[in-house]
Parts: sequence; structure tokens; C-alpha cells
Amino acid sequence: GWNPIPYLNQGEFYSEYGTFDVKITVPKNYVVGATGDLVDGEKESKWLDDQVRLTKEWVANSPNDTSMAFPKSDAETKTLHYHQEKVHDFAWFADKRYHVSKGEVVLPHSKKSVTTWVMYTNNEAKIWKDAVHFVDSAIYYYSLWVGDYPYNQCTAVDGALSAGGGMEYPNITVIGESGTASQLEDVIVHEVGHNWFYGIFGSNERRHAWMDEGINSFYEYRYLDRNKSPFSDTMKVSKLAKFVGLESVDNRTLFTLGYIMQARMAKDQPMDIHSAEYTTMNYALIVYGKTAYALEHLQKYLGEEVFDRTMQNYFELWKFKHPMPEDIRSVFEKTTTKNVSWYFDEMLKTSGVVDYKICNIKKDKAGKNWITIKNKGTVPAPFTIGGETGPGIGKLAIWQDGFTGTKTIEFMSWGNKRITLDVDKTSLDINRKNNSIRTHGILKKIEPIQFKYLLGVENPERTQLFWSPVIAWNNYDKWMPGLMLYNSLIPAKRFEYILMPLYSPSAVSYAGSGMVGINWYSKTAFWKHLEAKINVSRYGINDYTEKESAPEPGKRFVLNTLRIASSFIIGLKDKSPRSKTHSSLSFRSVYIGEEQLLQWVLYRPTPGVPGLNPVTSITSKYQQIKYSWNNQRALNPFDFNFGLDIKSESNFEKVADILGEKLFFEGHYRLSFEKKNQGIDFRLFLGYTPDRSNNDFFLRMNGFRGQDDYLYDQVSLGRNETDGILSRQFAIEECGFKVYTLPGISKGTLAALNVEAPMPGFLKFIHLFGDIGTSSWYRTLNHGMML
Repeated sequence: GWNPIPYLNQGEFYSEYGTFDVKITVPKNYVVGATGDLVDGEKESKWLDDQVRLTKEWVANSPNDTSMAFPKSDAETKTLHYHQEKVHDFAWFADKRYHVSKGEVVLPHSKKSVTTWVMYTNNEAKIWKDAVHFVDSAIYYYSLWVGDYPYNQCTAVDGALSAGGGMEYPNITVIGESGTASQLEDVIVHEVGHNWFYGIFGSNERRHAWMDEGINSFYEYRYLDRNKSPFSDTMKVSKLAKFVGLESVDNRTLFTLGYIMQARMAKDQPMDIHSAEYTTMNYALIVYGKTAYALEHLQKYLGEEVFDRTMQNYFELWKFKHPMPEDIRSVFEKTTTKNVSWYFDEMLKTSGVVDYKICNIKKDKAGKNWITIKNKGTVPAPFTIGGETGPGIGKLAIWQDGFTGTKTIEFMSWGNKRITLDVDKTSLDINRKNNSIRTHGILKKIEPIQFKYLLGVENPERTQLFWSPVIAWNNYDKWMPGLMLYNSLIPAKRFEYILMPLYSPSAVSYAGSGMVGINWYSKTAFWKHLEAKINVSRYGINDYTEKESAPEPGKRFVLNTLRIASSFIIGLKDKSPRSKTHSSLSFRSVYIGEEQLLQWVLYRPTPGVPGLNPVTSITSKYQQIKYSWNNQRALNPFDFNFGLDIKSESNFEKVADILGEKLFFEGHYRLSFEKKNQGIDFRLFLGYTPDRSNNDFFLRMNGFRGQDDYLYDQVSLGRNETDGILSRQFAIEECGFKVYTLPGISKGTLAALNVEAPMPGFLKFIHLFGDIGTSSWYRTLNHGMML
């Protein structure tokens, strides 16, 4: 029936088939490409053949001409008549600057000839001059694998496209800038391929986008794997890609890496949902990538011959009929005797994941290996199991039907040193680090250690330890060289750590920081992300030069602080994956151990007489509970958080009760300008602390200087400086006045409003600000500008 739905980036076209009969009148020197066949077009066809001849001459004589000037339009016009049946759209493109190439392809089954065209400007003529062969090859291979192209012509035109790399229409596609011949071939193949799944089948991409974009991407990747065109420049692996551990940067590598990143964080979505429900990232990763490689998994499981026969049956049964998911499933179930419910029930309809794990291996007296395998995922997908006699040396891969739970299966040794699940990497297993086991030795599942400099992607065949030299500085420790050690950055891991030991030659002291954290993700609970983390750091916070009593007069020593912060964050579940609102609840406990210098004038000992130690240790313990909420909408986004800080213990008080508390609220609102990412920013702060609270919880009209930051959340280069440039460093906390204002602290209640906006035009790097605040003690305001 009629579907009055507009074109969208996510979920493009869905309309009914019809016959288009179109007449277009343009100046005579326009080259036109359109849906359908020219009616009574002998004169125009001869003119186009002349353009083909002129293009060949131009390519031979002026290949470096990049002029994009428009020639003057002819005063005389021509009317072109196009006719096409069994299509659900019509498109045409015209340009006076077009060069024209013409080709022909003989279809593999019917042996019918199809005329092919490409029309392009000087802009990327070097890579377009042979592009008609890309159209020919796409028509041939899609016809071979799915079913013969039913129309008489197919055209690709070079156009000023801004929405994606290309856009499909019946018989014709427009292609944007591509950069390289390989990229141009890829986009042309993909867009020409849409003639089948968008065009011939008429799939409803709005409701079942995988049936168009996903299946088409599967055939696109299959084409690129099997048809290495001599006109395509091979995609070279950049030095950066090799550096991070990507030996290839093909579609499979990039899409599966992106999918695994989403799936491990429970941010992926099912393949068969309404296109409007996808996040922008998932529309690309799931609809295009996951569908394509899940279909490749199905193809290899069924076998190429059975899979192709199934799709050809699907073509004959459902061309021009708008098939739905149940229709293509029915064809698969009738064509093959193998179970395909794992694909249509689990892979398509849910966001379940594939994750098989080898638990252990035992060998019996007959030399058979008995392998216990656990399905840690939710999809009982079939998988291969194979052995290796040496590193990277493949052995026979045997298909196993999928299952849930745990299963022990037999696998002959054949001299294998390693047994691996999904040995040919067919499935979308989200954790390949648990897929292998050695047949001999101890720690059979632990891979050799690989030290990796700076950054990289996860290598399932190695236990990776990333490292990087670092150098740090503050006013007390001075320069501190050190080393940072951490685990893989991409994709996300449940367990993560960063260790950064440093050494200060000036203070003759060790410093540094470290973090250990564990993450959990969920799609079904009231939370989406749980994070438990411990941070430890030790740095100098002051220094002192001994004078009279020191055995070595003038010797400098540094006073240090030890900070241990443990946190537990609950990321609350969003209303939907596309929701712009997010909220979280966090709990923190912070321990601060400070070495502080007592007043030297009071405790300075008489020379030669033992005196009091001028250094004492002070410990403080804080707890914080905070709720955060934000709305990341494009226009006028806003957020807020409110919480409670508690100080529970001090060395000066030999009790463990509450010594102070502070309530606070902080909100941000941006009044958006017409220009992207610009606007007037408003910030509101409200705070309350009772009179009995500890001095740490005095409310501050000004931003935090180093000594005000009682939780040590900010990086401070001179935490306890009172003069000099380092004393000017501050963080916008509490009332956040940009200009220091007296009096600066109070108890009771305090409120402030901060406003900030960029100057217009080229002065946008200059921001104007205004601050106004009031408390039970005083009220004040300031204003100014800042860079």
C-alpha cells in the first residue's frame, strides 16, 4: 500500500512499483544520465557516442586538466524522453562538463547485454576514466550470485554529493568525491548493487534496513574479496595502522572492531529493528557491518553453493514483490536442511553476542583430545574448531553446531600444538582471547607477553602490556621522569589498569599514580554500566629548606601527600539507546595523607639541642554521594548534579563520627546560537554547610586554588603556593568567580550565577563573562573578559 514516508539518512526509500514516462528539456550541450531507456533517442545516442569518442581523446591528450568552469549553455534545447517499467523511483542528472565512457556487460545466466555508462567531470577524472569497468563488474557479479539484472542500462555519475559516498536510484547512481580508485570502485559497486535489494526486491529499508543495506554490503564485500580489479589501487596499510597492530584496514577489520567495541559495552542493537531506533553509530555498524559479516558466517556454514542457490531462489520468488524477513527465512529453510534459527531468531532479532570459551583440554589414552567449551554468549551460533602445528600454521577446521551452556567434544590431536575455536575468524565472537588453548605445558590458556609501545588494538594471540615513557613536573618534585604501563585501549576491557611510577631526582623521592578498575555492562537491568575503581597517587605538596638545625645547611626536602580514592559509579539505564538524557549515581571515598610543616618560628630548636620535628602527618577521610543528570540535545543542552560531601575523621579529633558535611548543586545551561557549538553558557551553583562543619567545607566564592581542593581532584602545579604565577592557577568550582574576590569564604548558604559567551566573528576566542553571588555573609559581583 501507500507509505507516505519521507527520505531519511536512516531508512531511505520505500515505495510502490510503477512505470515512469518522463520528458526532460535542457540546452543541447548538457550530458544527461537518467533512470530508464531513451525513447526515439537515436540522435541523442549518437551524440553520446560522440562524447565517448571525445572523452577518449581528452584522456589521451589532456589527462591533467582539472578545470571545473561551466561552459555557456546552448541557446537551442533538446527534449529527452525516458521510459522505465517496474521501478519505484526516477532520478536524472545533467552537467555540461561531463565526460562520458560507455561499456557493455553480458549477463551470466540469460546472456543478455546491458549497456553501462559513467559520466564525470575533471574533478577526479584520473580515477573515473576507467570506472565503467567497475559498473560492468558489479552488474556481472551481482547477477551471477543473486539473479540477472532485468534492465537495459546502468549509469554512474560524478556528482556534488554531501550525504555519504554515494546514493542509489533505479538504473543510476550518483557518487561523491572518492579520493582513490579503490574507494571509487567500492562505492560504485555498493550503489550499483542497490539495484537488487533496494530496487528489484523493493525491501522496506525503513523497517528492515538489513534487507537492503546489510545484504547489499555482504555482496559488496564479497565482490571486493573475489574481484581484485586491475583498475583498483590496492589499499595500503598506513604506518600508523601497522603501529597500532592493524595489519589490514579492510572493511572487515574496521567494522568488526567497531562492532566489538559497542557490543562489549552493551551499546549494540539488534539487526532487525526500525531504522529510526538506531543510534547513528549503530546504524553504520549493525545495519551495514554486522549484517554483512553475520551473513558471511551463514554463507560459510551452509556452503557457498547452497547459499547462492538459496539467494537465487529468493530472487526468482520475490523480485518486484517487497519481501519481508519471514519471506527470506522461508526460502532458506526450504533450500537447506541445516538449522538457521540461530541466525533468524538470535542474530537478527536480538542484540545477543557470540562468545565461546575453551575451558580445558584433556587427552585420553587413545590420544584423543576432549575439549570442554562454554558458550558465554547468548547466540548458539555454529563455529569452527581447528588445530595448529605451529604459529600461524592452519590445520583442518571442522564445523560444530552451536549450543548453549557447556559441552565437551572430541577433537583428534594430529600433532597439534594449539586448538582454536573459530579458527578462520568467521563469526563475530566478541572475545577471541578465550578461544585458544595449547595441548601441552602449563598455563595453557596464557598467551606469550607482548610489550607494545604507546597504543594499539587488542591482539587475542598475545598478553599485551602497553608502555610509554612519561615526564611530569610540579613545583615541589620538579622534573619527574617515569614509565606508564597499561592494558589495551581498544576495544574496552572489563578489567583495566594504569600504573605510572615516577622518580624525582630533585626531591630524591618516588612519586606517581595508578588506577585499577572493573567494568560491568547491562542491557536489561536498571543500570547500563557499573564501574568500580581505585586511584592511588603520591606527589609533593610543599617544600622546605632547612637553615639553622640541619646537618647540611641549605638542604631542601619535599613534603608529600598520599591520596587513595575509591569510587563506585552506577550509570542508570537510558529510556532508549537514542535517548539524549543520561544519569548516574556515584559514591566516592577519598583518603588524604599529608606531610605538613609546622610553623618553624615556633618549633625551631636551639642549635645543638634536640627539638621538635617540624614535620607532622595529617590524615583526612571524605565521602561523597552525587547524582548527575544531563540532556545532550542539540539545541540548548543542559545538565546538573547535586551531592553531599562528608568528612568523617581527622587526627586532631580522636573520634570516627561525622565532623562536617556540605550539600551542593551545580547546573549548566547553554542558550544555543545559530552557529554550531556556540552559545551563551549559564552556570548555577547552590551550596550549604552548617556552622559546625570543618573548615574544608567553607563555601568559596572564588574558584578553587590548590589548597582549597580538599579532595585533590584537580591537577595543581603549585598546590600550596600563595604568591607567584603558580598561585594563580584555579579550577572553576563552587561559585567559580574568575576574578579573585574578598571576602572569599563563608558558612551557611551560598549561591552564584556565572554567564559566559564568545565575542562574535573572528574574535570568538575571546570570551566575555559575568559572575554574581550571594551568601548569608555577603553578596558581590564581577565581570570581565578572558582568552
